[in-house]
Amino acid sequence: MKKNALTHKQFAIQHQNKRDTGLTDWWLRNNGIKAQIISNTHSKLIQAQHEAHLLLSNHIDLLTRDQIKALKNFQRKMNTGHIRKKLKPEAAYQVLNISTKVVRLMHRQAKAK
Repeated sequence: MKKNALTHKQFAIQHQNKRDTGLTDWWLRNNGIKAQIISNTHSKLIQAQHEAHLLLSNHIDLLTRDQIKALKNFQRKMNTGHIRKKLKPEAAYQVLNISTKVVRLMHRQAKAK
């Protein structure tokens, strides 16, 4: 047996790791998040990026022009590496507040029906 050859268990573990990483990357991509930024970006910023992606893709009809502009501006900042590194977690609050307003609006609309 060669020293560099993988055992069946090692091969299975390596295969499972690749599969899990691929699925995780796919899920992140579908939710508007780049997998490479997870390790060095604050969780509030990632949460806000996810909310901005959801609002712009699913609920754009409930947003005002200023809100759309703010969300797109935040996404642009998160997609630019040198700007993203300078962002503080407080930058996410505007996006999260917009998300809360839209959720309240959807609740009121559902309640009125």
